Amino acid sequence: MNETLEPISPAEAKERYLNARKHEVSQSTLDGYHYRLKHFIRWCENVEGLDDMNDFTGRKLQQFKTWRRDDGDLKPSRWKAASTPFACSSGGVNPSMPSPKVCTTRL
Repeated sequence: MNETLEPISPAEAKERYLNARKHEVSQSTLDGYHYRLKHFIRWCENVEGLDDMNDFTGRKLQQFKTWRRDDGDLKPSRWKAASTPFACSSGGVNPSMPSPKVCTTRL
């Protein structure tokens, strides 16, 4: 068994996540996930320079949450919930195929 995860870009991880959820949630919920994940992809690519989700850590999650708050388009009621489906537990979630049952935090 290969214990090293294959690299996966944030955009590809997003598409895999949305594809995994499309038969489990309504279209409006899926649209909401897509909208919120746009900000995460923008942060990964334009701010953080993160090109492999295997490098996404709890520290980077905190940096993302701070960036979302400071970016100005996140309502204060969402600051605490600003997170990502790619990293929802301290035990670690395989970023290439997040578990919908574990990853329910909203962006």
